[in-house]
Amino acid sequence: MNTKNKINVEIRIKPSIENYIDTTETAVSVGTKTYSFHKIHLTTSQRQLFVNSVQPLLGRFMQGYNCSVLAYGQTGSGKTYTMGISDSDTSGMVPQALEYLFSQKMSLSCTFIEVYNEDVIDLLSTHKVALSLREIKGEVHIAGATEVDIQSVDEGLEVLRRGCLERTTKSTKMNSQSSRSHAIFTIFLKKEIEGRYVSSKFSFVDLAGSERLKRTMCIGERARESISINSGLLALGNVISALYKKSKHVPFRDSKLTRILHSCLNGYVLMIACISSSQSDISETHNTLKYANRAASIQTTVRMNIEVDNSRMAVLLLKKEISKLKNENQILKERIRKAEHANVEELMRENRMLRSQIDNFKYYNVVNDAENEKNEDLAQEILKHPFVQNLINDNQKLTEELMGNKENILKEGNKAVERREFVECDNLESRKCIEEQKLISSDSNPERTVEVGLNSLEMIPKRKKESPKEMSLKEMSPKEMSPKEMSYKEKSPKEMSLKEMSPKEMSYKEKSPKEKSPKEKNLEEKNLEEMSPKEKIPTITNSMKQDLITWNNLPKKKVTFKLEESTNRRALFTPRKDRVEMNTDIVRYVEGYSPQSMVDYKGDLVFSSLDSKVRVWRDRVQDLFMDPGVRHLDSSDLIYYTTRTILKQFDHRSVCRPIHAYSAEISCIKVVDHKIYTGHEDGSLNILDLRSMQIESIKPHSGTIFCIGEVNGTIFTGSRDHSVKSISHGIVALSPPHCDSVVSLLAYKGDLVSLGRDSSIRRWQGSRLLRTINKAHCTSLKTAVSLEDAFVTGDKSGLLKFWDFHKSNLFTVGELNMNNPINCMCKSKDGFYVGTSRKNISFVVAKYIL
Repeated sequence: MNTKNKINVEIRIKPSIENYIDTTETAVSVGTKTYSFHKIHLTTSQRQLFVNSVQPLLGRFMQGYNCSVLAYGQTGSGKTYTMGISDSDTSGMVPQALEYLFSQKMSLSCTFIEVYNEDVIDLLSTHKVALSLREIKGEVHIAGATEVDIQSVDEGLEVLRRGCLERTTKSTKMNSQSSRSHAIFTIFLKKEIEGRYVSSKFSFVDLAGSERLKRTMCIGERARESISINSGLLALGNVISALYKKSKHVPFRDSKLTRILHSCLNGYVLMIACISSSQSDISETHNTLKYANRAASIQTTVRMNIEVDNSRMAVLLLKKEISKLKNENQILKERIRKAEHANVEELMRENRMLRSQIDNFKYYNVVNDAENEKNEDLAQEILKHPFVQNLINDNQKLTEELMGNKENILKEGNKAVERREFVECDNLESRKCIEEQKLISSDSNPERTVEVGLNSLEMIPKRKKESPKEMSLKEMSPKEMSPKEMSYKEKSPKEMSLKEMSPKEMSYKEKSPKEKSPKEKNLEEKNLEEMSPKEKIPTITNSMKQDLITWNNLPKKKVTFKLEESTNRRALFTPRKDRVEMNTDIVRYVEGYSPQSMVDYKGDLVFSSLDSKVRVWRDRVQDLFMDPGVRHLDSSDLIYYTTRTILKQFDHRSVCRPIHAYSAEISCIKVVDHKIYTGHEDGSLNILDLRSMQIESIKPHSGTIFCIGEVNGTIFTGSRDHSVKSISHGIVALSPPHCDSVVSLLAYKGDLVSLGRDSSIRRWQGSRLLRTINKAHCTSLKTAVSLEDAFVTGDKSGLLKFWDFHKSNLFTVGELNMNNPINCMCKSKDGFYVGTSRKNISFVVAKYIL
């Protein structure tokens, strides 16, 4: 139950020889102004102050309420002395509070921090690094602060003394040991009271004193400290004024001091305002009293932190266990259903593939039939064309001329007696060739005639350019010979035959192995002069019924004429390649967790979430350890993780220990062999050798390093400055850079793949750019992971795309929509894990459809 309570403000006056302040039990008069408060302490001792003012708050603290004691005032007014936050004095409020609590046999824990120059420093840690503030369930927590368990008064005083030695104190004109920071010592209590579990905290706040530079005479670094102190106190004053005026907006976020004190101002609050009675401090005294007078009018909310009985706690635990069992039961049912229908699904998949192949065959047959019909129609149209008819007529004329020359060839052949033996043999071979000629001529078809016509059309330009004396038949290419070609060859040394002809190159050409007589030359010149340039290539038609080859005394020529019955018209076309796609399947999933980083450790998934817990997913999700501020994970033999600026490791003994603390925040981590590479927000890269614990630091980028990748032993980094750089052999920048920040680097098939926030993907081979895919996704890319057969990219809309290489190309082979924004991904043995921002983790298996 929530109740309202005002801040209790008490004034403690530092005595001096010249006292210019008039006091009563509840009022203070300075000059002409009078201020009223709960109590005024003029000669009160430390013990009396503790018994009368602090001890009642300790009773509330043990009942489960939050309590705070604040000491405020100018520098040198006795705040640190009152609180007892020093390494030598044990009479202050903090030591007496520890003695009182342990006299009640309490088990406590504590933290000790300071706010110095707007940096939160842990005084109980050996690493002097700035801590971050995080808001969880409406309450501000200090991430990374060391919480120490104390079991006795001596342990508590030792912790207090150790923290006071680390606190920043320096000498000024107004105080020889001036506190230069705001110190906060907090005690935590967890216990069971009458069957109720309660937790509470008690904060002792020693604020640094307000000071004027004219009086302290500070310069340089101390002047900057004074400015920082006054700005923090000014922010606290603005908060108190806003609470006093009940404004709608209270500026708690103006300073780290006010953010920390936000939780301290809820509960029972005691403010001890320390003032000086000296005349030289009258101005600071007025300001302190105004400050305290406003704080006295502020109301705070008082409530018991946790009030849960045993039965209700048990019910909550049982409900949580029931929900876990329901999830496990659902997963088991899904596995059984998939196992029962696995064979059926496989057969259905094969059936679909066979049906698709049959459809393809039917499609090819239909296309072929249509092409054949089209070719036949085209052949008929070509035959009817006048130009083709002219070609056929010209071929007939050439045939008649050859027949006329046959008589002259016979007359010249009778003159040579020595050739008679060859003539008899040649006549026998000629008869065989004529019979074959007749058979082939009778077997002519429209397609053959069409092809001869087309070849003759191509020969017209060449025949016009050549002189009649240079015309000859050229040889046909062996690759264009048809299986049913027709040739006539004579065995005699002086034979004449039709030579092989190419469909594209047909002409007359003379080849005389021996010298010709003048009579033969005259005869040939006469025949060639009678031939016009329009003569066409002789073709073999059904009208040829006589012998085409006879003999004379001229040097014989071998002429071969062949026709291709049919041409493979699809020879120039490559077969269609079926599209290769990925078959994706979500094997299992778990809900209720929002992973921020994940890694595969010994076959199990290890992931971190916003509640600062690191969990492992085996058969079910189990808590592994808890560490505030876990940001990045990686693994080899151990699990390595980061908390802001500290690198830590977790071993099999369930022990977390820090390895190294850096000056800048860690933005990414990569473990390669025995080295740990850490990228930082200032653009620097640190390399830690785990064997020698030596560290090497370089600064390759001007912006935050978002990712680190390793390809064939070479380390690459991607940054906010849009660049990708190699650091293994000096710092080498890959050109051209991206158009936006580089969010992920991965290795696939020996090449580097870089992802830009502008949804672009680039493939690099060494330092050479092979391929760029712009607008690979509709929204900005978040992460990527490399698999055996492909690599996967995920974007802000929840779409996963699968990519592959072929030579220098980069193309997509599949998609999967998770319907939730992708946070992180991690490769496993058989597939990969996907974590989304809507509390869902899935295990996906992807295989090619063959």
